[in-house]
Amino acid sequence: MKKNDISYLFTRHRQSPIAISIILIKFFRNLVRAIWPILLVWIIGRDSSSDNNYFTAAVIALSSITVISSIIAYFKYYYHIDDRELIIEKGLLNKKKILIPFDRIQSIDFEQNLIHRFFDVVSVKIDTAGSGQNEVSLDAVAKNIAEDLKDYLLAQRESSILTKSPIENTELKEPKQELVNLDFGDLLKIGVSQNHLQTAGLIIAFFFGFLDDIEQALNIDFVGRAEEYLGIFHLSNFAVILILIPVLAVIAFVITLFRTILKYYDFKLHSTSKGFTSTTGLLTRNEKFINLQKIQMVTWSQNPLERIFRLFEISLKQASSIEVKSKQSMHIPGAYEQQLERIKSLTVDEDLFLNQDEFGIDKSIVWRMIIYAGLLPIIPIAFTFSNFGWIASIVISILYLLLVIWMAKRYQKRWRIQISKTGVLAVRGVYGVKYTAISFLKIQAIRIKQNLFQHRKGLASLSLSTASGSLVLPYIQLSLANKLNDYILFYVEREEAPWM
Repeated sequence: MKKNDISYLFTRHRQSPIAISIILIKFFRNLVRAIWPILLVWIIGRDSSSDNNYFTAAVIALSSITVISSIIAYFKYYYHIDDRELIIEKGLLNKKKILIPFDRIQSIDFEQNLIHRFFDVVSVKIDTAGSGQNEVSLDAVAKNIAEDLKDYLLAQRESSILTKSPIENTELKEPKQELVNLDFGDLLKIGVSQNHLQTAGLIIAFFFGFLDDIEQALNIDFVGRAEEYLGIFHLSNFAVILILIPVLAVIAFVITLFRTILKYYDFKLHSTSKGFTSTTGLLTRNEKFINLQKIQMVTWSQNPLERIFRLFEISLKQASSIEVKSKQSMHIPGAYEQQLERIKSLTVDEDLFLNQDEFGIDKSIVWRMIIYAGLLPIIPIAFTFSNFGWIASIVISILYLLLVIWMAKRYQKRWRIQISKTGVLAVRGVYGVKYTAISFLKIQAIRIKQNLFQHRKGLASLSLSTASGSLVLPYIQLSLANKLNDYILFYVEREEAPWM
């Protein structure tokens, strides 16, 4: 086959034979997820009774069906392309033919787990306009074939109407420019600066959910036994919490650091004239593409620890349906200021940062936050900690209220809305700082919202909606909201440039 000769893509063929094992692993994984409590009970409480024999036979039967289904799924799955669309054929009894026009393709991403990488194949995931999930997923395709398929489909998606025979297509690839390359030291900084409280919350939720499943399956009261065991040491609830908090903090830190290294190992971001490609992952290698013209919103942020390390988190949000919004975002876990500036220069109109008018939000939002986030929850909080004694409960409640007051004032003070002739830049945060840049051309809908409190004060919240999400400018003067609404509508109608 000659270099750049893609005629083989027009012939009907199957995936790599490795797809059989990939499909098989998927089936087994879904099966285990569905029946793991039953499996656990069987493993712990198995004996020589006939019930266990029946259960073993059922597992063997399900496994056999899974293996046969995997083989059939492989041999009955075909794909190829023609002049206008990608064609997928699959199914034995219920045969299905999927036609995907080139102009409906939103993105094409690659994924490689350890098996994929050992055999040099990739899983190809293709998202299409209006689909809430992957329309097409090829489980195992030779890497060189997958790259040719991706380059061709994206090229045809850009042109929409073919001007020459697809088989005669010549150079498909384009040189890439490296923007970000995270080494192990960078990953350690990113892992240390992650949200460990969120991880701790997930651990607690998983732990109690797991205990509930096991207690129901084995009919064992783990919580009661733990309380009985702790009672031997005559520990108060407060003492138990003091012991568990640092232990939980250490566990959350280790898990977050480990997940960061697994997920973002050897993270690289490249750019071409068409968009950005990121590759990341240690055990599972993911390659994701985001179209430059479809980027609707650019967000970058920095928490206190990231500020120490001089790192920024960046999110590029692409036009998509509501269901696939999160998948169409490209997250860059860490970038230094010079790298951030290079990304901004490619994604944000430079005029957005020129000749800006800056506005804040009204101070009345502080009282609203204190009432709803501080005063209303304070009674339930006081009762929750009443087991530690009323003095401790009152102290904790007062500290909580003071924290809410500080956060509300800082939130109002940090909010800055910077308006230029071409777009809006929103700056906000409490502990850290977050920036969101939107070009007026990307805005698809504007809404001015007023609650009863805002109506009395002559205030409003302005919602700017794009195809990738919305930005709400809260508690601004109603006159400013109306002026912005009129100007943005005038600007969008006057400009002839496409919105994507």
